[in-house]
Amino acid sequence: MKKRVFSYIKAIIALIILFLVLRTIDFAKVSNILSSVELSYVITAGILVILLLFVKSVRWNLIINQFNDRLTIGESFSIYMSSYSVGVVTPGRLGEFIKVYNLRHSTNLSPLNSFLTVIADRVYDLVTLFVFGTAGLIVYLLHLPFSPLIYLSLVIFVFVIAFVVNYIFLVISKASKLKWVSFLNELSRIVFNIRRYREWTITIFAYAIYFLAAWLLFLGITNNITYFETVFIMATLSLVLLLPITIAGFGTREYSLIILLGMFNIPSEVAISFSILQLSVFFGFGGLVGLIFFLKNPVPLSEVKNDMVNLKGLVVKWK
Repeated sequence: MKKRVFSYIKAIIALIILFLVLRTIDFAKVSNILSSVELSYVITAGILVILLLFVKSVRWNLIINQFNDRLTIGESFSIYMSSYSVGVVTPGRLGEFIKVYNLRHSTNLSPLNSFLTVIADRVYDLVTLFVFGTAGLIVYLLHLPFSPLIYLSLVIFVFVIAFVVNYIFLVISKASKLKWVSFLNELSRIVFNIRRYREWTITIFAYAIYFLAAWLLFLGITNNITYFETVFIMATLSLVLLLPITIAGFGTREYSLIILLGMFNIPSEVAISFSILQLSVFFGFGGLVGLIFFLKNPVPLSEVKNDMVNLKGLVVKWK
């Protein structure tokens, strides 16, 4: 009941923000911008989205190997694409649990360790987005003049702080007997570890591809954005979208894009056009390609939902 109420509240907030944002938009200009998009940029961006998911599946494969079990790169990619397609159209991160279901049926990993690989894979993404996004937020809030040097220096600074905070947490939590603390310690072992340099290198490479795909979409509609400005915009936007205040980020995405692009004197209509393009290419195209993998190896969603419920109990009983 509570989840349904929160969903209604988020839907209402999204509608209110969208109304406030879109009432000032000249949709004739948006239509003209979208009709004049350079398709070569859009197609290339779509290919990069698939490459991005492939690179992430390689990282997940390395995480799985830490548990002395193996999947082929092809199997990891197939599962990754399948889960991505389901995640696009279902609430509650159901797509992530398709990874768990496939993994525990394809390897000797326990349900909990299968879940741990999926969570660790997400943590790499969340930490990266948090670091790049926080650096962007500092630039915005302090009204700093944007330059790649300032921005990347802040990225490195925030990244170091994140690792220091994690180290302090590990030291403080050593004596703790709380189950959830034990679970977080295991996650930290997988993610925040000097021996995980390959996973971190792959993560940075993956997001370089992500930002490149977004930049190409910008180039399809405007020539006034550089690659590093795209990194700043998309990372800061991703940090804002981590706040669960609307459904799928609708409203907050458009409002944030208008503000961020406004810093570079780019009109609101371009921001809305980019939002439409990004959703179409990243989620529409990526989801359709992922659907091919899902249909090739479908899984019963009812069993996946049961896994979601059972795993909550297993995490509580961790060690």
